[in-house]
Amino acid sequence: MRYFVIILFALVYSCAAAKAGEVADYMASDANKDGLLQKSEFQAFIKRRAKAGDKSAKLVVTFAAWGRALKMVDTNGDKIVSPAELRAFDAKN
Repeated sequence: MRYFVIILFALVYSCAAAKAGEVADYMASDANKDGLLQKSEFQAFIKRRAKAGDKSAKLVVTFAAWGRALKMVDTNGDKIVSPAELRAFDAKN
């Protein structure tokens, strides 16, 4: 299952859209290894991206804007972030 998730993520999150380390941070933040980020996992992902120097992630951490960030990325409103939702968000921003 884990390899399926890694392959799926690699396909959905193309090299052109992915910044260095994003895929690794996503996988490391996915505590239950289901390929999706629950709210707490999403926060862990944002913290990892902030530590890696991502400016948007740093702003979310600085202002504790977790809910707003989740709402912006979670396009279907299920409070779970998928690789496709992250890719779509990156494409718009």
